[in-house]
Amino acid sequence: MNTAIIQSIDIQSLLSRIPAYGICRVAYSGGIDSTALLHILYRQRQQLSSPLRAVHVDHQLHPHSREWTQHCQQQCEKLGIDLQVITVDASPPRGESPEAWARKMRYEAICRQMNDNDILFTAHNKDDQAETLLLQLVRGAGPEGLASMPEVRHMHTGWLVRPLLQYSKEQLREYNRQHKLEWIEDSSNQETRMDRNYLRHVVMPALVSRWPGALHTISRSARHQAELMQIAREMAETDSRDVVSDTDRKTLCIRRLQLLSDTRQKNLLRYWIKSNQFPLPGRHIINRILSEVIPARPDALPCLQWNGAEIRRYRDRLYLMEKLPAIDNSICLNWNIKQELQLPHGCLRADRCMGDGISDGRLQNHVLTVAFRQGGETIHLPGRQHKQTLKKLFQEADIPVWQRDRLPLLYIDGKLAAVSNHWIDRDFQAGTDEGGWKISFRTG
Repeated sequence: MNTAIIQSIDIQSLLSRIPAYGICRVAYSGGIDSTALLHILYRQRQQLSSPLRAVHVDHQLHPHSREWTQHCQQQCEKLGIDLQVITVDASPPRGESPEAWARKMRYEAICRQMNDNDILFTAHNKDDQAETLLLQLVRGAGPEGLASMPEVRHMHTGWLVRPLLQYSKEQLREYNRQHKLEWIEDSSNQETRMDRNYLRHVVMPALVSRWPGALHTISRSARHQAELMQIAREMAETDSRDVVSDTDRKTLCIRRLQLLSDTRQKNLLRYWIKSNQFPLPGRHIINRILSEVIPARPDALPCLQWNGAEIRRYRDRLYLMEKLPAIDNSICLNWNIKQELQLPHGCLRADRCMGDGISDGRLQNHVLTVAFRQGGETIHLPGRQHKQTLKKLFQEADIPVWQRDRLPLLYIDGKLAAVSNHWIDRDFQAGTDEGGWKISFRTG
């Protein structure tokens, strides 16, 4: 392929996939790939609706990292492009891959600088595409892991755009030579103890020697996987309309889920978890949801956890949530109802209203305290002949068991007046023409 083609990337076609965008940044390490990308975008900067900027992340892992930063600053000054330098400590914790951890730190640092709909251009190329597929293959990844890197995707609250995926690293090297560009050669990229470097310097040359078109065909296989993933996503979106709750997207109906085939159940569970911004679990977790959580005894309270997330079942529903922290039910706090009350797992507040909520008159010159369920509590609701236990009311209201002990109970002079924002005792309910306080409770 003629390297001159690289000089005329169709930026407008890529940007047309984004409804509106803000600042355009180029991830600029100073290496071969990002040097070519920065120069290509610089030459086509008139097609961008905002000034082009560069961002360089100093991981502080290499003894020459400061020199690399200076190089990037010099090259950006030549082009008249603003450069933002971000310094991070990318030293990996024990057990973490140095490559993966540095990448994680780099993207997190850049994302913190981005506003809504900002764009980050990265220099991923055809070689990166092939290496990623092979890495995922030896790790036993599923279709999503084997799918190609998309040219445009959401990243945090902005967009990640990869304009060079159809070009090889050698083409980018030749582009730099043609335009007499200077770049950094990172000696650590030659260390084959790193998985990606081993693929790059040992495996890929052997494959290309045997099959000269391997780079292109591997990338094509990745695109095929991406197409299959798109079909799977569309199928999951369709299935979710019947299975996932309209009022709470973090719950779904087990009975309706089980009407689907086993494959579609797994596909929907992955889609549901990912669309709610939770870490995607491995295959064994998905299998355990279907084999352990869903068929558990009706009186059981199954819970499955992974990476700070958990799935619980109550009656005919699955609930997806962050891992619940332990709660101290011995807490008892005085509350000035005019101010928000911070609790270990949420926030209580009250707003003035008329004819609703807790009677303002019943609060005057009385002590309002907040405590948590101990067991055996009763409340007398308006319109009912007798008191009822909270346990019975929770069951009637279909409130999951794990939520019950976390709901704050409001006491006035030691008598139960209200249960969070759910019920008010008839003796404390504001009258039709009386001022009251409407309670709200926000978890998290």
